Amino acid sequence: MKFAKTLWIYILSLIVAIALLVFWVLYIVFSSQTINELGSKLGQVGQSFHWIVLSLGCILFVVLIVGLSLQLVQNLSEIRYSRKLSDFMANITHELKTPLAAIQLHTQTLQNQNPDPSQNESLNYILEQTKRMNHLVLDLLEATRLEQKKPIQDLTLINLKDFSDHFFPEITTRLKQQNYQLNLKINTTATILGKVSYLERILNNLVENAVKANPNKKTILIQIIDQSSKVILTVQDPAENPIPKNEQKKIFDRFYQTGKEIRNERKGAGLGLFIVKELVESLSGKIQLKCSTNNTGTCFEVQLPKAKV
Repeated sequence: MKFAKTLWIYILSLIVAIALLVFWVLYIVFSSQTINELGSKLGQVGQSFHWIVLSLGCILFVVLIVGLSLQLVQNLSEIRYSRKLSDFMANITHELKTPLAAIQLHTQTLQNQNPDPSQNESLNYILEQTKRMNHLVLDLLEATRLEQKKPIQDLTLINLKDFSDHFFPEITTRLKQQNYQLNLKINTTATILGKVSYLERILNNLVENAVKANPNKKTILIQIIDQSSKVILTVQDPAENPIPKNEQKKIFDRFYQTGKEIRNERKGAGLGLFIVKELVESLSGKIQLKCSTNNTGTCFEVQLPKAKV
């Protein structure tokens, strides 16, 4: 996908550059008398001034074409490196799944043998960290798969009102256990074309991001409303320290973590919002950081097209 796009951009740029070069040559040839008269006024005696102008223009266009070719080589090299990196990440994460599953199985087996309290505490810690690593491995695999931009199979019609009635009671209960309150404003009768698992992953990741960003503020607002040909889904939290403006354009990048996340040593690999963005775009939608100020906190807005039924 990236290779084809880069190649087409180069071809179109090359066509434009060659067309401009041809136009320049024809213009100089047909305007040679005028150019030579201008050269005479500038102190250039003779009938060869237009050849000087023509040669300089051709040299500039040749330099431009060579520059475009070098840029193409660099871009293709970066694409090949990116593919190798993605393949490496996919291979290494696949290799990690087997030992992690073995560690988890043996830890659970030891727990079933009634260990003493100190041993059980250590086993619980091992199991917790194993699950964390397994979750990270699954995120890496998902991120690699989404980055390849493969077409989605088995899309279905999803009624958002029915989906909300099924999904939000469970997440509300889960948040209550963490002493968070979920404020829902659902005003939609729309149907979208997508996958339930994708929609659940988008909402879960955005809610999890809001929870991590707000250890003190305990209310999260989720709205789903209809708007002409699309559905607007927003997840908003009243963050006291919103995302800095210089970091807002980078938060959807793969592996990116804000300075606040790094300083607070938050658990994660910077994949959550990247996965959300890729899932939204795979459903022909878009996501943006709508607001991030001291007054409104942080709000992510997801726009999804309505299905034609």
